Amino acid sequence: MFQVADGSTISISTVGDLHLVTTVRSTRNKYTSTELVVPNVFFVPGLSSTLLSVFRLVEAGHHVVFDSASWQVTRGKTRRPVLMAVPRDGIYEVVTPRSTLPTLAAAVVVTTTRPLRKESLENLHRRLGHLNYKRCRAVAHHLGVHIVRGSDAPPCLECALAKVTDAPAPRKRSSTQAAADRVCHIDLAGPVEKAYDGSTYFLVAVWRGYIRVYGLKTKDEADVRVADFLAFVERQSAVPPNGLQVLRTDGGGEFQTRDFRDLVATNGLRHQRSVRYRSSQNGVAERAIRTVSEMACAMLLGSKLPHYLWLDALRHATYILNRIPRPGTTLTPHERLFAVQPELRLMPVFGQSVVIRVPEPVRRKRFRASAKAPV
Repeated sequence: MFQVADGSTISISTVGDLHLVTTVRSTRNKYTSTELVVPNVFFVPGLSSTLLSVFRLVEAGHHVVFDSASWQVTRGKTRRPVLMAVPRDGIYEVVTPRSTLPTLAAAVVVTTTRPLRKESLENLHRRLGHLNYKRCRAVAHHLGVHIVRGSDAPPCLECALAKVTDAPAPRKRSSTQAAADRVCHIDLAGPVEKAYDGSTYFLVAVWRGYIRVYGLKTKDEADVRVADFLAFVERQSAVPPNGLQVLRTDGGGEFQTRDFRDLVATNGLRHQRSVRYRSSQNGVAERAIRTVSEMACAMLLGSKLPHYLWLDALRHATYILNRIPRPGTTLTPHERLFAVQPELRLMPVFGQSVVIRVPEPVRRKRFRASAKAPV
């Protein structure tokens, strides 16, 4: 059905491609005849005049230019004229070799016709293999399928089951800075090849941007290392003792033992656990692990030191990160936690060679008072 301006509807019999013979004016102000093909045009016997849609012409790749005396349709990069119309009786009349509407109707030739099909959007969506509704509408327009009026895009259960994805992690923090400063983020990584002290795991604790790394021989040591960190910030930091109120971890078994629960309760803290398979909820610790691991790996490769020194490389990486400002701030994490400005002028390159003095009681040769070793 086709709805006209007065609200009434007229039946559409076929849909086809229209070959329209028109008269255009060239750049040399000469009038010549040309042919314009308009695809997917409705043939409506009930209309007394042939109507062209400017929107459909533009959609087909044409360019439409209006001025005070006429409007012109061009095509391609060279803007070749293919149609011209002049105002007449309040509408624009397409200029044809005879410049009359009856001639225009006679010049229209339906070369490819097909019966107009009516179909609901839901059924078309299923027939097209559950394509999204926007593409289904585009295919319907291309094939000449008329979407039944009132057929909105209904929820599709099969699409919901087959195409479900995780919601993206938020890019901005929803809590205030004061609330974020009360949370300590903790996570555990490993197993890794044994370090020189036998550690195969490492625990990362992040509070107020300050990062601290601990080596663990087994996961069972997690509660002991967290207790060490709590004692460290309580005795050494310049932040009041009630500044740390929440411990946030993942749902790992090492953070659900009785010893860990007793540790949290004894210190009057709240324990927040991220949802399973949603590590982004503890993203601060996750990103810290990735950052220090990449730095440690690069430093070990650059220094050509053995891999079992990875724990020292991690500690060196955290030492650096704690003493440089974070993006968007001038304060370093070390200053925020200890209220002391750090000094980096004497920071060595990890693994560089230094000369050390050998104490006299342990000298093996009389004239050898020093030795070379990496730092």
